[in-house]
Amino acid sequence: MSLSWHWLVSFRRDLHMHPEPGFAENRTRAAILKALGSQAGVSQEVLNEHPAMATTGLIVDIVGTGPPVASPRSIMLRADMDALRMTELNNDLPYRSASPGLAHMCGHDGHMAALIGTGVLLNSDAVRAKVPSNCKIRLLFQPAEETPGGAVPMIEAGCLEGIDEVYGWHNWSTAPLGTMLLCDGTIMAHDADFYITLTGKGGHGSAPAACIDPVPCGAAVVLALQTIVSRTLPSKTNAVVSVTMFRAGEATNVIPDTAELAGTIRDLDQGTFKIIVDAMRRMVEGTAAVYGCESEVRFEEGYAETSNHTANTDIVGRLAGVEPRVMKVSEEGLPLMGTEDFGYYLREKPGCFFIVGTEEERRRGLAALPWEGGEGAKETPGFGWANGMFKCAGVGGFCGPGDGEARGCCARTNCCPHGTAFDFNDNALPFVVAMYLKIVEDRL
Repeated sequence: MSLSWHWLVSFRRDLHMHPEPGFAENRTRAAILKALGSQAGVSQEVLNEHPAMATTGLIVDIVGTGPPVASPRSIMLRADMDALRMTELNNDLPYRSASPGLAHMCGHDGHMAALIGTGVLLNSDAVRAKVPSNCKIRLLFQPAEETPGGAVPMIEAGCLEGIDEVYGWHNWSTAPLGTMLLCDGTIMAHDADFYITLTGKGGHGSAPAACIDPVPCGAAVVLALQTIVSRTLPSKTNAVVSVTMFRAGEATNVIPDTAELAGTIRDLDQGTFKIIVDAMRRMVEGTAAVYGCESEVRFEEGYAETSNHTANTDIVGRLAGVEPRVMKVSEEGLPLMGTEDFGYYLREKPGCFFIVGTEEERRRGLAALPWEGGEGAKETPGFGWANGMFKCAGVGGFCGPGDGEARGCCARTNCCPHGTAFDFNDNALPFVVAMYLKIVEDRL
């Protein structure tokens, strides 16, 4: 089974053009099933073996046909499916979102494409013959990673039954292409949202002495909260407290009754979170009392931290240095203070979550391929299987040094995920497909 990289890029861009929110990824799910059937050759029997999980979630098992082993092992490879509820501003992108208020601004389109590409190569007769018949690779397509969280419903539906190890990844546009960010232990943060209501006594804007103004109280609270990380936590402790919303008033000549503040907390463990919560309550209540206001503070916890297992992290780090598609492994900038619900899988099974850099100065290679719309495919160099489980056979040969201009390459924005100008770098696809294949070869 060969993989057309041109087709895979077109598939990724089609997903980008048709984003869907969490638990509503119906077209996306159908596209994945179609691709696994038509491109990977997965039979309808296998595609229908597991019912939909967590509404739109999907698992597909690829079982080996080689001689059985005494100690079988099965692993899960995961991709998330959902888009963000936001507006894409890549107005010059021919495959920009066609769905108002929805956009793949976090690269989940690329995550899905990489797992599909992996599935195409894994399901070939030659590769399955190298996998013991009592071992399997589970491809997991998870809904609603952004919100409200699809990992827990997938686990509750049984996605980890019969699985021994779990692996996943995320793209990151501030790390150079060809770099893997990896660390043992916590690699991504725990998060919580906070909501603060300050209540005073409103009145005419010309008579503040007759009022209890919650606006300056709110301003003082914002400033006070900035000291939590710098003045209540040890210097080596990573945490973030950000006030991101401040709402008060409806008219310029009216002092409002209330002011509302909200924001996010990021930390790496529950002990740190408790310190932040206690400090926040103390500061809000104390500041409100000084200004004569009443206060209410409410917290809503989000995802748990994502923490890697030592043995699996060592395996991934070692394999990253193996041809093809060698990646430089670095811990720079880790842990990330973003959140990810892959951590719930890691609470149940050993495994590893890694970050793949996508930063490039210019569009080139796969990223410079023209968009032809839909899933029109042209055969391009791919992976050949020889001398072990796999061998690179020309991936990356689309654009050599100095020929970027000839291919119409242009500068990349390298916008961070969740930015309005974000677009997944298609040149990362071979790195991730190769990495997933290395994991399969090593673990099975």
